[in-house]
Amino acid sequence: MTLWWGLCRDWLVRRRWLVLGSILVALGTVVAGVGLLAVAGWFLTGTFIAASMLSFNLFGPSALVRGLSMWRIASRYVERITGHTVTLELQAEIRAQTFAQLMQLPPSELAKYRDGDLVARLVNDVERLDSVYLLLVVPTCTALLGGGMYSWLTGSQMPWGGVALAAVIIVAAVLIPYVVARKAAAGGMQLAAQVAQARSVLHDTIAAHVDVVVFNATDSAKARFEQLSRLLSAQREKLAAIASWGSLWQQCCMALTIVALVAIGVDAYSKELLTGPMWVGLVLGALGLFEIMAPLMRGAAGLGVASAAASRLGMLRSADEKMPSGSTLLPDHGELLTQDLHVGFDVNVPLLKDVTLRIPQGGRCLIRGVSGSGKTTLLQTLMGVQPALVGQVLYGEVDVQQSPTDQRFQRFALLSQHSTVFMGSLRYNLTLGCANASDEQLWDALQRVRLADFVRSLPEGLDSWIGEGGNTLSTGQARRLCLARIVLAPASVWFLDEPTSGLDRANAHALLQDVLQFAGTRSVIMVSHDEVPEGCFEQEWQVQGETLQRVA
Repeated sequence: MTLWWGLCRDWLVRRRWLVLGSILVALGTVVAGVGLLAVAGWFLTGTFIAASMLSFNLFGPSALVRGLSMWRIASRYVERITGHTVTLELQAEIRAQTFAQLMQLPPSELAKYRDGDLVARLVNDVERLDSVYLLLVVPTCTALLGGGMYSWLTGSQMPWGGVALAAVIIVAAVLIPYVVARKAAAGGMQLAAQVAQARSVLHDTIAAHVDVVVFNATDSAKARFEQLSRLLSAQREKLAAIASWGSLWQQCCMALTIVALVAIGVDAYSKELLTGPMWVGLVLGALGLFEIMAPLMRGAAGLGVASAAASRLGMLRSADEKMPSGSTLLPDHGELLTQDLHVGFDVNVPLLKDVTLRIPQGGRCLIRGVSGSGKTTLLQTLMGVQPALVGQVLYGEVDVQQSPTDQRFQRFALLSQHSTVFMGSLRYNLTLGCANASDEQLWDALQRVRLADFVRSLPEGLDSWIGEGGNTLSTGQARRLCLARIVLAPASVWFLDEPTSGLDRANAHALLQDVLQFAGTRSVIMVSHDEVPEGCFEQEWQVQGETLQRVA
């Protein structure tokens, strides 16, 4: 519960009136249900006893029964609406906050998580939290509040009956769910981990479907997933068994309550301290209290899963590394300068050190090096995505890491070897570079990257669907689409990370020449280990060990 409260506290406090209203409506449903049983028991018993009398007021009690029935129906409906409104809005808030936290993580931190695991956290873990409010918070509050009121009412007629009822309610609504939650905690944690693993395996297998088929690994993939499914099923059965035992103990408490109220009622009735109809009404009303406790066992058994989900979401929020951001504004144009810059992920083991670059506005800089030498990390540090270990990156004499994140990426744009083509239309992919771009601007960008004729040949033009990952496009077309996105962006510095990766020599040179031509007065910093046409770059640097050496 502590982990759940840590995630939900701010939203619950902000929407406290909605939450309070939801609990009060649920309490109203309990009052109506208990009152209906109590009045019905009193009415039927009174009618039976008075059968020999000449007259009996049927209209008042029957009207009360009908009124309580209508109240219960209406209250139950409103309870469903308010309870699910709270749950769904809370899920949306947690999911949005978690996604926002993910977007603040630098690539080095985000790379620690598997794609399938992140999807599981955003979808499955958030959904697991709904059981806490609906199956624990609301039933516990209503059981204690409703039970307290009814115990007081019972105690006013037979004092020891009220004491017994209050004691049983505390045991059934607090003690038994607590024991069930403790018993199910470890299993719930394990179940959450197994669900996340199964989702990750499924995601990875589908993503690598071609390789799985080519290497004849289909049977082993099926066997692995079937094993995970069996483990999930067995773990769910264990949790269900724990919840069943809890429900059994609750039913035993209910039976003891009825026995106690009957025994105490016999004594009170024999002493003429209590009428027969009132006695029966109080006993039947007590039965209605236990109806609201039924969800508690499922909620208590699922608390371990919910706690594990909250813990996994909290880990994302408590990550130490965040994308650096400040308040100092960057100029529209300027010189990119570094001095004695160290880059990497561990200050004791830098990938590159003593990097000194001076790139004027409109300059062209090429950085060569083998794969894994630290070129990509250097680019991320120059852009302010990855914090520098030592030193500063200045743009127009302003520390890049001290600038606001959103403004930083208005000045800088990246075309990487892994630039993504998103599932959707061509228009959607293009407008990621400039959300307010007109059709004329989109067509101009496509013309510049030599894709306009291809797009015009498509039946729906800019609105043509290009599939997941742009799988309807060739490699060259996908790269040019990403380039068009860069052309549309209002950036004054372009960072190119292996932009010609995966292209043949002729297409690679053509794409690179297009990039440099389109750049105009923008600065271009490119890292690559491929051959480039001569004379394209004013500065060339080579990664040698942990240092960057000037070549030309």
